[in-house]
Amino acid sequence: MYDPTSDLEEIFNGRYGEVLRDGIVIAGRHFMFLGFSHSSLRSRSCWFLAPFQAGGELITADILIRKLGHFEHIFSPAKFAARLGQVFSDTRASIPIDRNIVTVTPDIKRNERVFSDGCGTLSKDILTRICREYSRRVKARPTVFQIRLSGAKGMLSLDSTLEGPQIRLRPSMIKFEADDWNLEICDSGISKLPCFLNTHLIKVLEDLGVAGDVLLELQKEEIELLRDTIRSARRAAHFLEHQAPIAESTRLPYLVGVLDSLDLHFSQDRFLNQVIELAVLVKLRDLKYRARIRVPNGVTLFGIMDETGFLKEGEIYVPILNDRSQTEAIIGENVIVTRSPALHPGDVQLANAVDVPDGSPLRQLYNCVVFSQHGSRDLPSQLSGGDLDGDLFSVISDKRFRLRRTARPASYPRSEEVVLNRPVTRNDISEFFVTFLRRDQLGRISQAHKVFADRNEKGTFSKNCLELAALHSMAVDFSKTGKPVDPAKIPRPPPLRPDWMKPGPRVKVADDLNALLAEEKHPAEDDDLDDSDRRPAIRYYKSQRILGQLYRAIDEREFLHDSRRISSEKPSADVLGALWDYVQRQTAMFEWRHCIPVGYQAKNSYQTYLDELMWEFSDMPWRSTLTEAEVFIGNIMGDSKQTVRKRENSKKLRDAYDDLVTWTTSFITGLETDETDESLARSIATFYVALTDQACSMTAIRRCNSFPWIAAAVCLQEVDKLLMH
Repeated sequence: MYDPTSDLEEIFNGRYGEVLRDGIVIAGRHFMFLGFSHSSLRSRSCWFLAPFQAGGELITADILIRKLGHFEHIFSPAKFAARLGQVFSDTRASIPIDRNIVTVTPDIKRNERVFSDGCGTLSKDILTRICREYSRRVKARPTVFQIRLSGAKGMLSLDSTLEGPQIRLRPSMIKFEADDWNLEICDSGISKLPCFLNTHLIKVLEDLGVAGDVLLELQKEEIELLRDTIRSARRAAHFLEHQAPIAESTRLPYLVGVLDSLDLHFSQDRFLNQVIELAVLVKLRDLKYRARIRVPNGVTLFGIMDETGFLKEGEIYVPILNDRSQTEAIIGENVIVTRSPALHPGDVQLANAVDVPDGSPLRQLYNCVVFSQHGSRDLPSQLSGGDLDGDLFSVISDKRFRLRRTARPASYPRSEEVVLNRPVTRNDISEFFVTFLRRDQLGRISQAHKVFADRNEKGTFSKNCLELAALHSMAVDFSKTGKPVDPAKIPRPPPLRPDWMKPGPRVKVADDLNALLAEEKHPAEDDDLDDSDRRPAIRYYKSQRILGQLYRAIDEREFLHDSRRISSEKPSADVLGALWDYVQRQTAMFEWRHCIPVGYQAKNSYQTYLDELMWEFSDMPWRSTLTEAEVFIGNIMGDSKQTVRKRENSKKLRDAYDDLVTWTTSFITGLETDETDESLARSIATFYVALTDQACSMTAIRRCNSFPWIAAAVCLQEVDKLLMH
């Protein structure tokens, strides 16, 4: 248990500081601290580098930093680290660019607000080049991109009026100078993203007058869709493809669809049914413990600015690509616009979603929200201090979401940066990393805000909540300014929590909050103190707010009981055997047995690494490993409530398993060994090996249930290619 009274100096400045300062030796190589990205800082991870030779030059961490960009003008360790972190961000494509086609156009400013903060434009010629490299497999090419380019970062959107190859940046996009002129694509508006509610946003919406019945109805709709996922193969395939957090490389939606075409159901196979049941349970727990409710008439999109100047103050243009690959705009008065995290009541605003004239260049855009460049203050900055350098904004056009009131947006002064009177060194960056680990208060502020918002009649409008919203903004900026929140300024909530915040199902919950409040007025007796720190133990009460109602509306046990009853309605069958019969019919007289050794090699390599993942990501590997189904869906189930750490570990597990399946697929088809001319024969042989080992489980220490499905997916897709020819 975390104890704030403990002295952790030896851990942070001792052990952590020593490794960051002196490096670490692994396999005989000396790795030195290099830096971190913004996301890795939040997950408490960073990059180390061992010296290597490149072009006859020995490259060390210090030399590499100098080659990555010109940072001499930055005297703030936090800002230096943030700028350096741009280089470590993941990118999906890199296109060489002639620096002569890049120009800088002025930002649009008013009242000390930058309306164009973080966004520029590109021409059709550049868009075509990007799409050749980046989005070959999509039906419609994206028109907005989150990019990095020679020390600049932000959004580029299509401007159809630009002729020839052109890129126009703005000063707000340029963070430092660099000699590299590759246009790197971090993300794009290939598709619209769904809009999900969360605990903070739901409380703000409740305080602004949205009826609780609306939210309960939305949750009920989500639960019914999950039940349909168990019943319907088509619904299950859609769920797995669009909502379930599973590794894409497993091709699970494809498999479910193939089974359906052969009049088979996934529930007829024990392992496959368990996998989909777990995937559905993950979503159910998101609904119960995180209130992650999808809004059907809502979208989440990248934000850009109206370059034409057509949109008036308070207007937005929201063009989206529908299921028929046609562009349609969301139209309506007083649609809700917000951005996560939304802690302040003013983080939810209303705007008029309008259409634009037929000949407008904005008609060429889709899957983005276009904000006006007019008015006294830009709308993005009103939404949790957002800007246009890659922030995502949610637009809710559902007419059931009626606000009875609105709040003035927050306006917090910019935090002053912590600067040095000398150039920043790599040691300064590593020291800031340790400082961030020690003094980051974002989680504590967020939790305190939830407690005060639930208990106080004014909710998020209460004094404590407004103070916490301001501190939250400062804590978010800590990674860029280097100025931490003073813990003494954080309002400390009493040791009472609403039931929807309880850590597990076995925690006792009091029905009457007033009785607990009465106990607060009297000094705690020794028996009421937590022995670990002699503070009052946290107690939980039945919340009457909408979050409490949503929490109690979901009964996990009842849902699982119903799901298993539905699954049992289908008679069990040898589903894998049926798939093998189908493959045999389609590939009759095709020779493949000479590739059987390839199948055994693929299976043995897969199972060895799978076992390592099951052990590595277990919370208690000395007691029990993860189940194979948990690895297959990439989610560590554990207790009913998922912690932030467990969600981060699940993401790492999902990525690691995705790498394993991708490698295995490449090996089976021969792509890994450049033997693709026998990809069909190799895949049939591997499927045969998988089924043979399943039938003869005595030959293996542990039966591998997932490998036959990996092999089946690869084999079926190779058969599809054969039939297409």
